[in-house]
Amino acid sequence: MPQDNQPPAHADKPDDTRYLQTILDSSFSGIMAFESLRDVDGRIIDFVWTMVNRRAGEMTNHEPASLIGQRLLEVMPGNREEGLFDLYVDVVQTGQPLEHEHYYEHDGIKTWFRTTAVKLDDGFVVTFSDITIRKNAEQALKDKHAELQNFFDASLDMLCITETDGKIIKSNKRWDDMLGFIGTDLTDTRLLELVHPDDLAEVQQATAKLSAGESVIGLINRFRAHDGDYRWIEWRAYLAHNRVYLTAQDVTERQTMQTRLRDSEAIYRALFEQSNDAIFLIGLDGKHMRVNQRACEMFGYDSPDEMLRLGYRDLVVAEEHHGSDDVLRRLITGQRVLPYERTFQHRDGSYVNVSVSVQLVRDVDGKPLHIQSICRDISQRKIVEGALRQNEARMRSLLENMRDVVWAVEWPSGQLIYINPVVEEIYGHSIISFYHDKNLWYEVIHPEDKPTQREIAAKLLADGWRESEYRIIRPDGEVRWLRERQWLVYDDDGEPTRVEGIISDITERKVAAERQIQLRLERERKNLLRSFIEKTSHEFRTPLSIINTSQYLMTRADSAERRAQMGGRIEGEVRYINNLIDMLLEVVKLETTSDKTHHKPVNPLTLLRSVCADIEILTKGAAITCDIPDDLPTIYGASVHLQDMMRHIMHNARRYTPDDGYIKLEAQVEANRLMIRVSDNGVGISPDDLPRIFDMFWRKDEARTTPGMGLGLSIAQKIAELHDGEIHIESELERGTVVTVYLPLS
Repeated sequence: MPQDNQPPAHADKPDDTRYLQTILDSSFSGIMAFESLRDVDGRIIDFVWTMVNRRAGEMTNHEPASLIGQRLLEVMPGNREEGLFDLYVDVVQTGQPLEHEHYYEHDGIKTWFRTTAVKLDDGFVVTFSDITIRKNAEQALKDKHAELQNFFDASLDMLCITETDGKIIKSNKRWDDMLGFIGTDLTDTRLLELVHPDDLAEVQQATAKLSAGESVIGLINRFRAHDGDYRWIEWRAYLAHNRVYLTAQDVTERQTMQTRLRDSEAIYRALFEQSNDAIFLIGLDGKHMRVNQRACEMFGYDSPDEMLRLGYRDLVVAEEHHGSDDVLRRLITGQRVLPYERTFQHRDGSYVNVSVSVQLVRDVDGKPLHIQSICRDISQRKIVEGALRQNEARMRSLLENMRDVVWAVEWPSGQLIYINPVVEEIYGHSIISFYHDKNLWYEVIHPEDKPTQREIAAKLLADGWRESEYRIIRPDGEVRWLRERQWLVYDDDGEPTRVEGIISDITERKVAAERQIQLRLERERKNLLRSFIEKTSHEFRTPLSIINTSQYLMTRADSAERRAQMGGRIEGEVRYINNLIDMLLEVVKLETTSDKTHHKPVNPLTLLRSVCADIEILTKGAAITCDIPDDLPTIYGASVHLQDMMRHIMHNARRYTPDDGYIKLEAQVEANRLMIRVSDNGVGISPDDLPRIFDMFWRKDEARTTPGMGLGLSIAQKIAELHDGEIHIESELERGTVVTVYLPLS
């Protein structure tokens, strides 16, 4: 460590010191010497300058003398931020020299340095050079290489680098794609291996020319593709640094169409002369330099020589001269001009509509040479466009006079694109209101039809179309029936772009149909009434006949016992008629009611236990079993009706079950429904009779030897339907019957 008041070494040799300093100051590199500054534990905490040459002072923007004795991190703290301080400490502690290139951007310095540091006693000597120019040159070289690599990879031409013997060193993706070697490494493949046998001699001659230092330009031959077919490739190559640089294009299609033409000038001439478009080469002064035969035919001239005496202004109508002059100016100033339309004048005075595509042709130095102009006759297209406009006008007239609403909206925004005027007549709203409020369509729908329309709307996206009938309410309160057909329109990618539709006013048809329905219902009511009267008359005729006969016999009976017997029979038949009337009234009431607003929560446990208790009192002999869980959920309905339904079912089982038989009632929850099952081992029902089991007045016992009126199951079914439920019956003769009732839980 440096000590205070201690003279530096060799102080007795000032001439040697000055000599050494002069040598150091003449160096092109910066040179500095440092001694370590340590803490009490001996750790290096900084370095102190002991020597600085002139070049080091210039590169660090300090006077060399001002740095002697100064601490490195105090004067140039960037050494710690750059990590240089730690590297210097490592040199002192390990004795290993340091060679390092780094960019220093601190302490007012922005420079690339190459640094060499070696240990000297308890310090080090560092030599550094400004390598900024070299580093910038290297970076520029890297950027240029990357630029060239990007060009190589992105080029639409087939690019390839080979050894002088044709072995491929590198090829771009375009080369691989054209020959079908996608994903196949062509490196080390010899080009001659891919050449068609018939072209091999010609390619070998070209290879010999390359070896002699000559370039090969415009050679066309066939190369074998990955699939075994051959592609025509036009290529040019030159030799440099013992490498062959080759640029090629796939000209297979061109060769197929122009088999007799080999070079680019011949191909251009053929295209120029055979084109269906008029082609002009126009000088920068606007005069024709070259025209093809098609141009003569299109504008009525006998030969190209005749047109060469003209300029573009001689063909373009006077009204469009200014626009054409502006195109020439823009091209010469380097601006891009998109295809445009012009009106040319035919030699006979008629007009020819053309589409013009122009391009400025430059020489290799970028200097404008001439303008290439391609003109396509679009007179027929213009005629078609005019006819199309007329058709559109006729179509619009048709749409505006249609009695149906025709509309189109954007998908999925729902913004209206078009609607014809008849919408005002049908909907009672102005056209503009539909454009301003895209939800107006839905708002005018009858409240009862809105839920259905929401469900049907989902069908549009799923199936691509939908059709529905619904009502709307006009502003004046009138209700109209509409029939609507909608369909999605798709773009080329299969994505929906808009929805179109037609709406027809079917109010009159609906009214007529409603009349027809009412007439049919009236006829049906009459038929039902006739059938009801026929059935009920039969049911009443039998007991009335019994009453009449018993009354007759009672008047002629000799004994009071006989008269009492006849009176009891009359009384029984009267009770039968009263019960029949009660049940008929119940049927009529169930047929004419559909109101469910009076349905209330019903405890099925209480209801079923009550029915079981009633049946047990009335039943003699047969065993009654009721298996009803205590945790049955609440159902909703009319408790009285539900109780009647179960009593009719249980009474029906009791009538047809022998005294030694059994009747079982059980209940449970199945699939969000309450299931109630009544089973017995009675006489059963034949398969032929099962379809009639719910008919009014139908009984298996037509002779009325068993009690009942044939109405119980019919009433039970109507009660189940009123509660959105179902009744199913399974039966087998002499085995018994199972009646299952399903009621919704909510």
